[in-house]
Amino acid sequence: VGVESLLMFWFLAVVFLFLGLFGKVASVVNYLFSVIIFSAASSFEYHVYYTYVGIAFLLMFMPTTRVLSLDNLIQKIKYSSVGSLYQPERKVLLLNYLVPVFVTVGLFYFDSVLYKLTSDLWINGLGLWLPASLPMMTWSDTSWLMNQKTIITFLGYFVMVFELVFLVMMWFKKFRVPLFIIGVIFHVGIWIEFPIPLFAAAFIAIYTLLIPEGWWSYMRNFVKSQKKSYKFYYDKECPLCLTTVIIINHFDVFGNVQHDILV
Repeated sequence: VGVESLLMFWFLAVVFLFLGLFGKVASVVNYLFSVIIFSAASSFEYHVYYTYVGIAFLLMFMPTTRVLSLDNLIQKIKYSSVGSLYQPERKVLLLNYLVPVFVTVGLFYFDSVLYKLTSDLWINGLGLWLPASLPMMTWSDTSWLMNQKTIITFLGYFVMVFELVFLVMMWFKKFRVPLFIIGVIFHVGIWIEFPIPLFAAAFIAIYTLLIPEGWWSYMRNFVKSQKKSYKFYYDKECPLCLTTVIIINHFDVFGNVQHDILV
């Protein structure tokens, strides 16, 4: 079996994960492929690989199919009957949001800051300046910023402090929004400055797990339609109609469809 075939199987597993179909099996296959493929990358090592593998491992144990997945839809159809709509459990433990941040971002920062504390460049405030000043290391010209010694030195030390305290502060609710804002700005800067966009994008995506639940509810209500755009009439005694209603409800995330019983 060639590498292309392995990657195709892995791609299929990722698609199943994205759709939430056979989620547990897909998560195990995804983890196995991530370990095999990234372990074989001996000539090139991208530090975001550790993030991918960590997330892939956690996905095997997390309730990723709890809400919008096709597995969830299949459950609704399977256990519903005429006159009784089955609603699977939607709530998850807060740890399911925080543990991925701890494993991928927190531990990565902790390892990073241990290196920085032993680096003369970082200790002397040049850790951020040096790589950003080398043309072969960047894809944006930010020399106007790199020439501001006070700002660059401050940012270098700030990065060290941020990475040092992140592992502890993330567990306190009042610090999560500031950590989210600072972390996203930090990694947007990395995206702009250095040719490692997948690293920056992966960390920004993980940072969204620090967004408070209330913010998600607000955004959901903001995008949710205040006025129904469609009406769907159905026979409450019809099993096929019931299945149709379940499917429409499952995918109607914006609340555009109103259901009325046909009398």
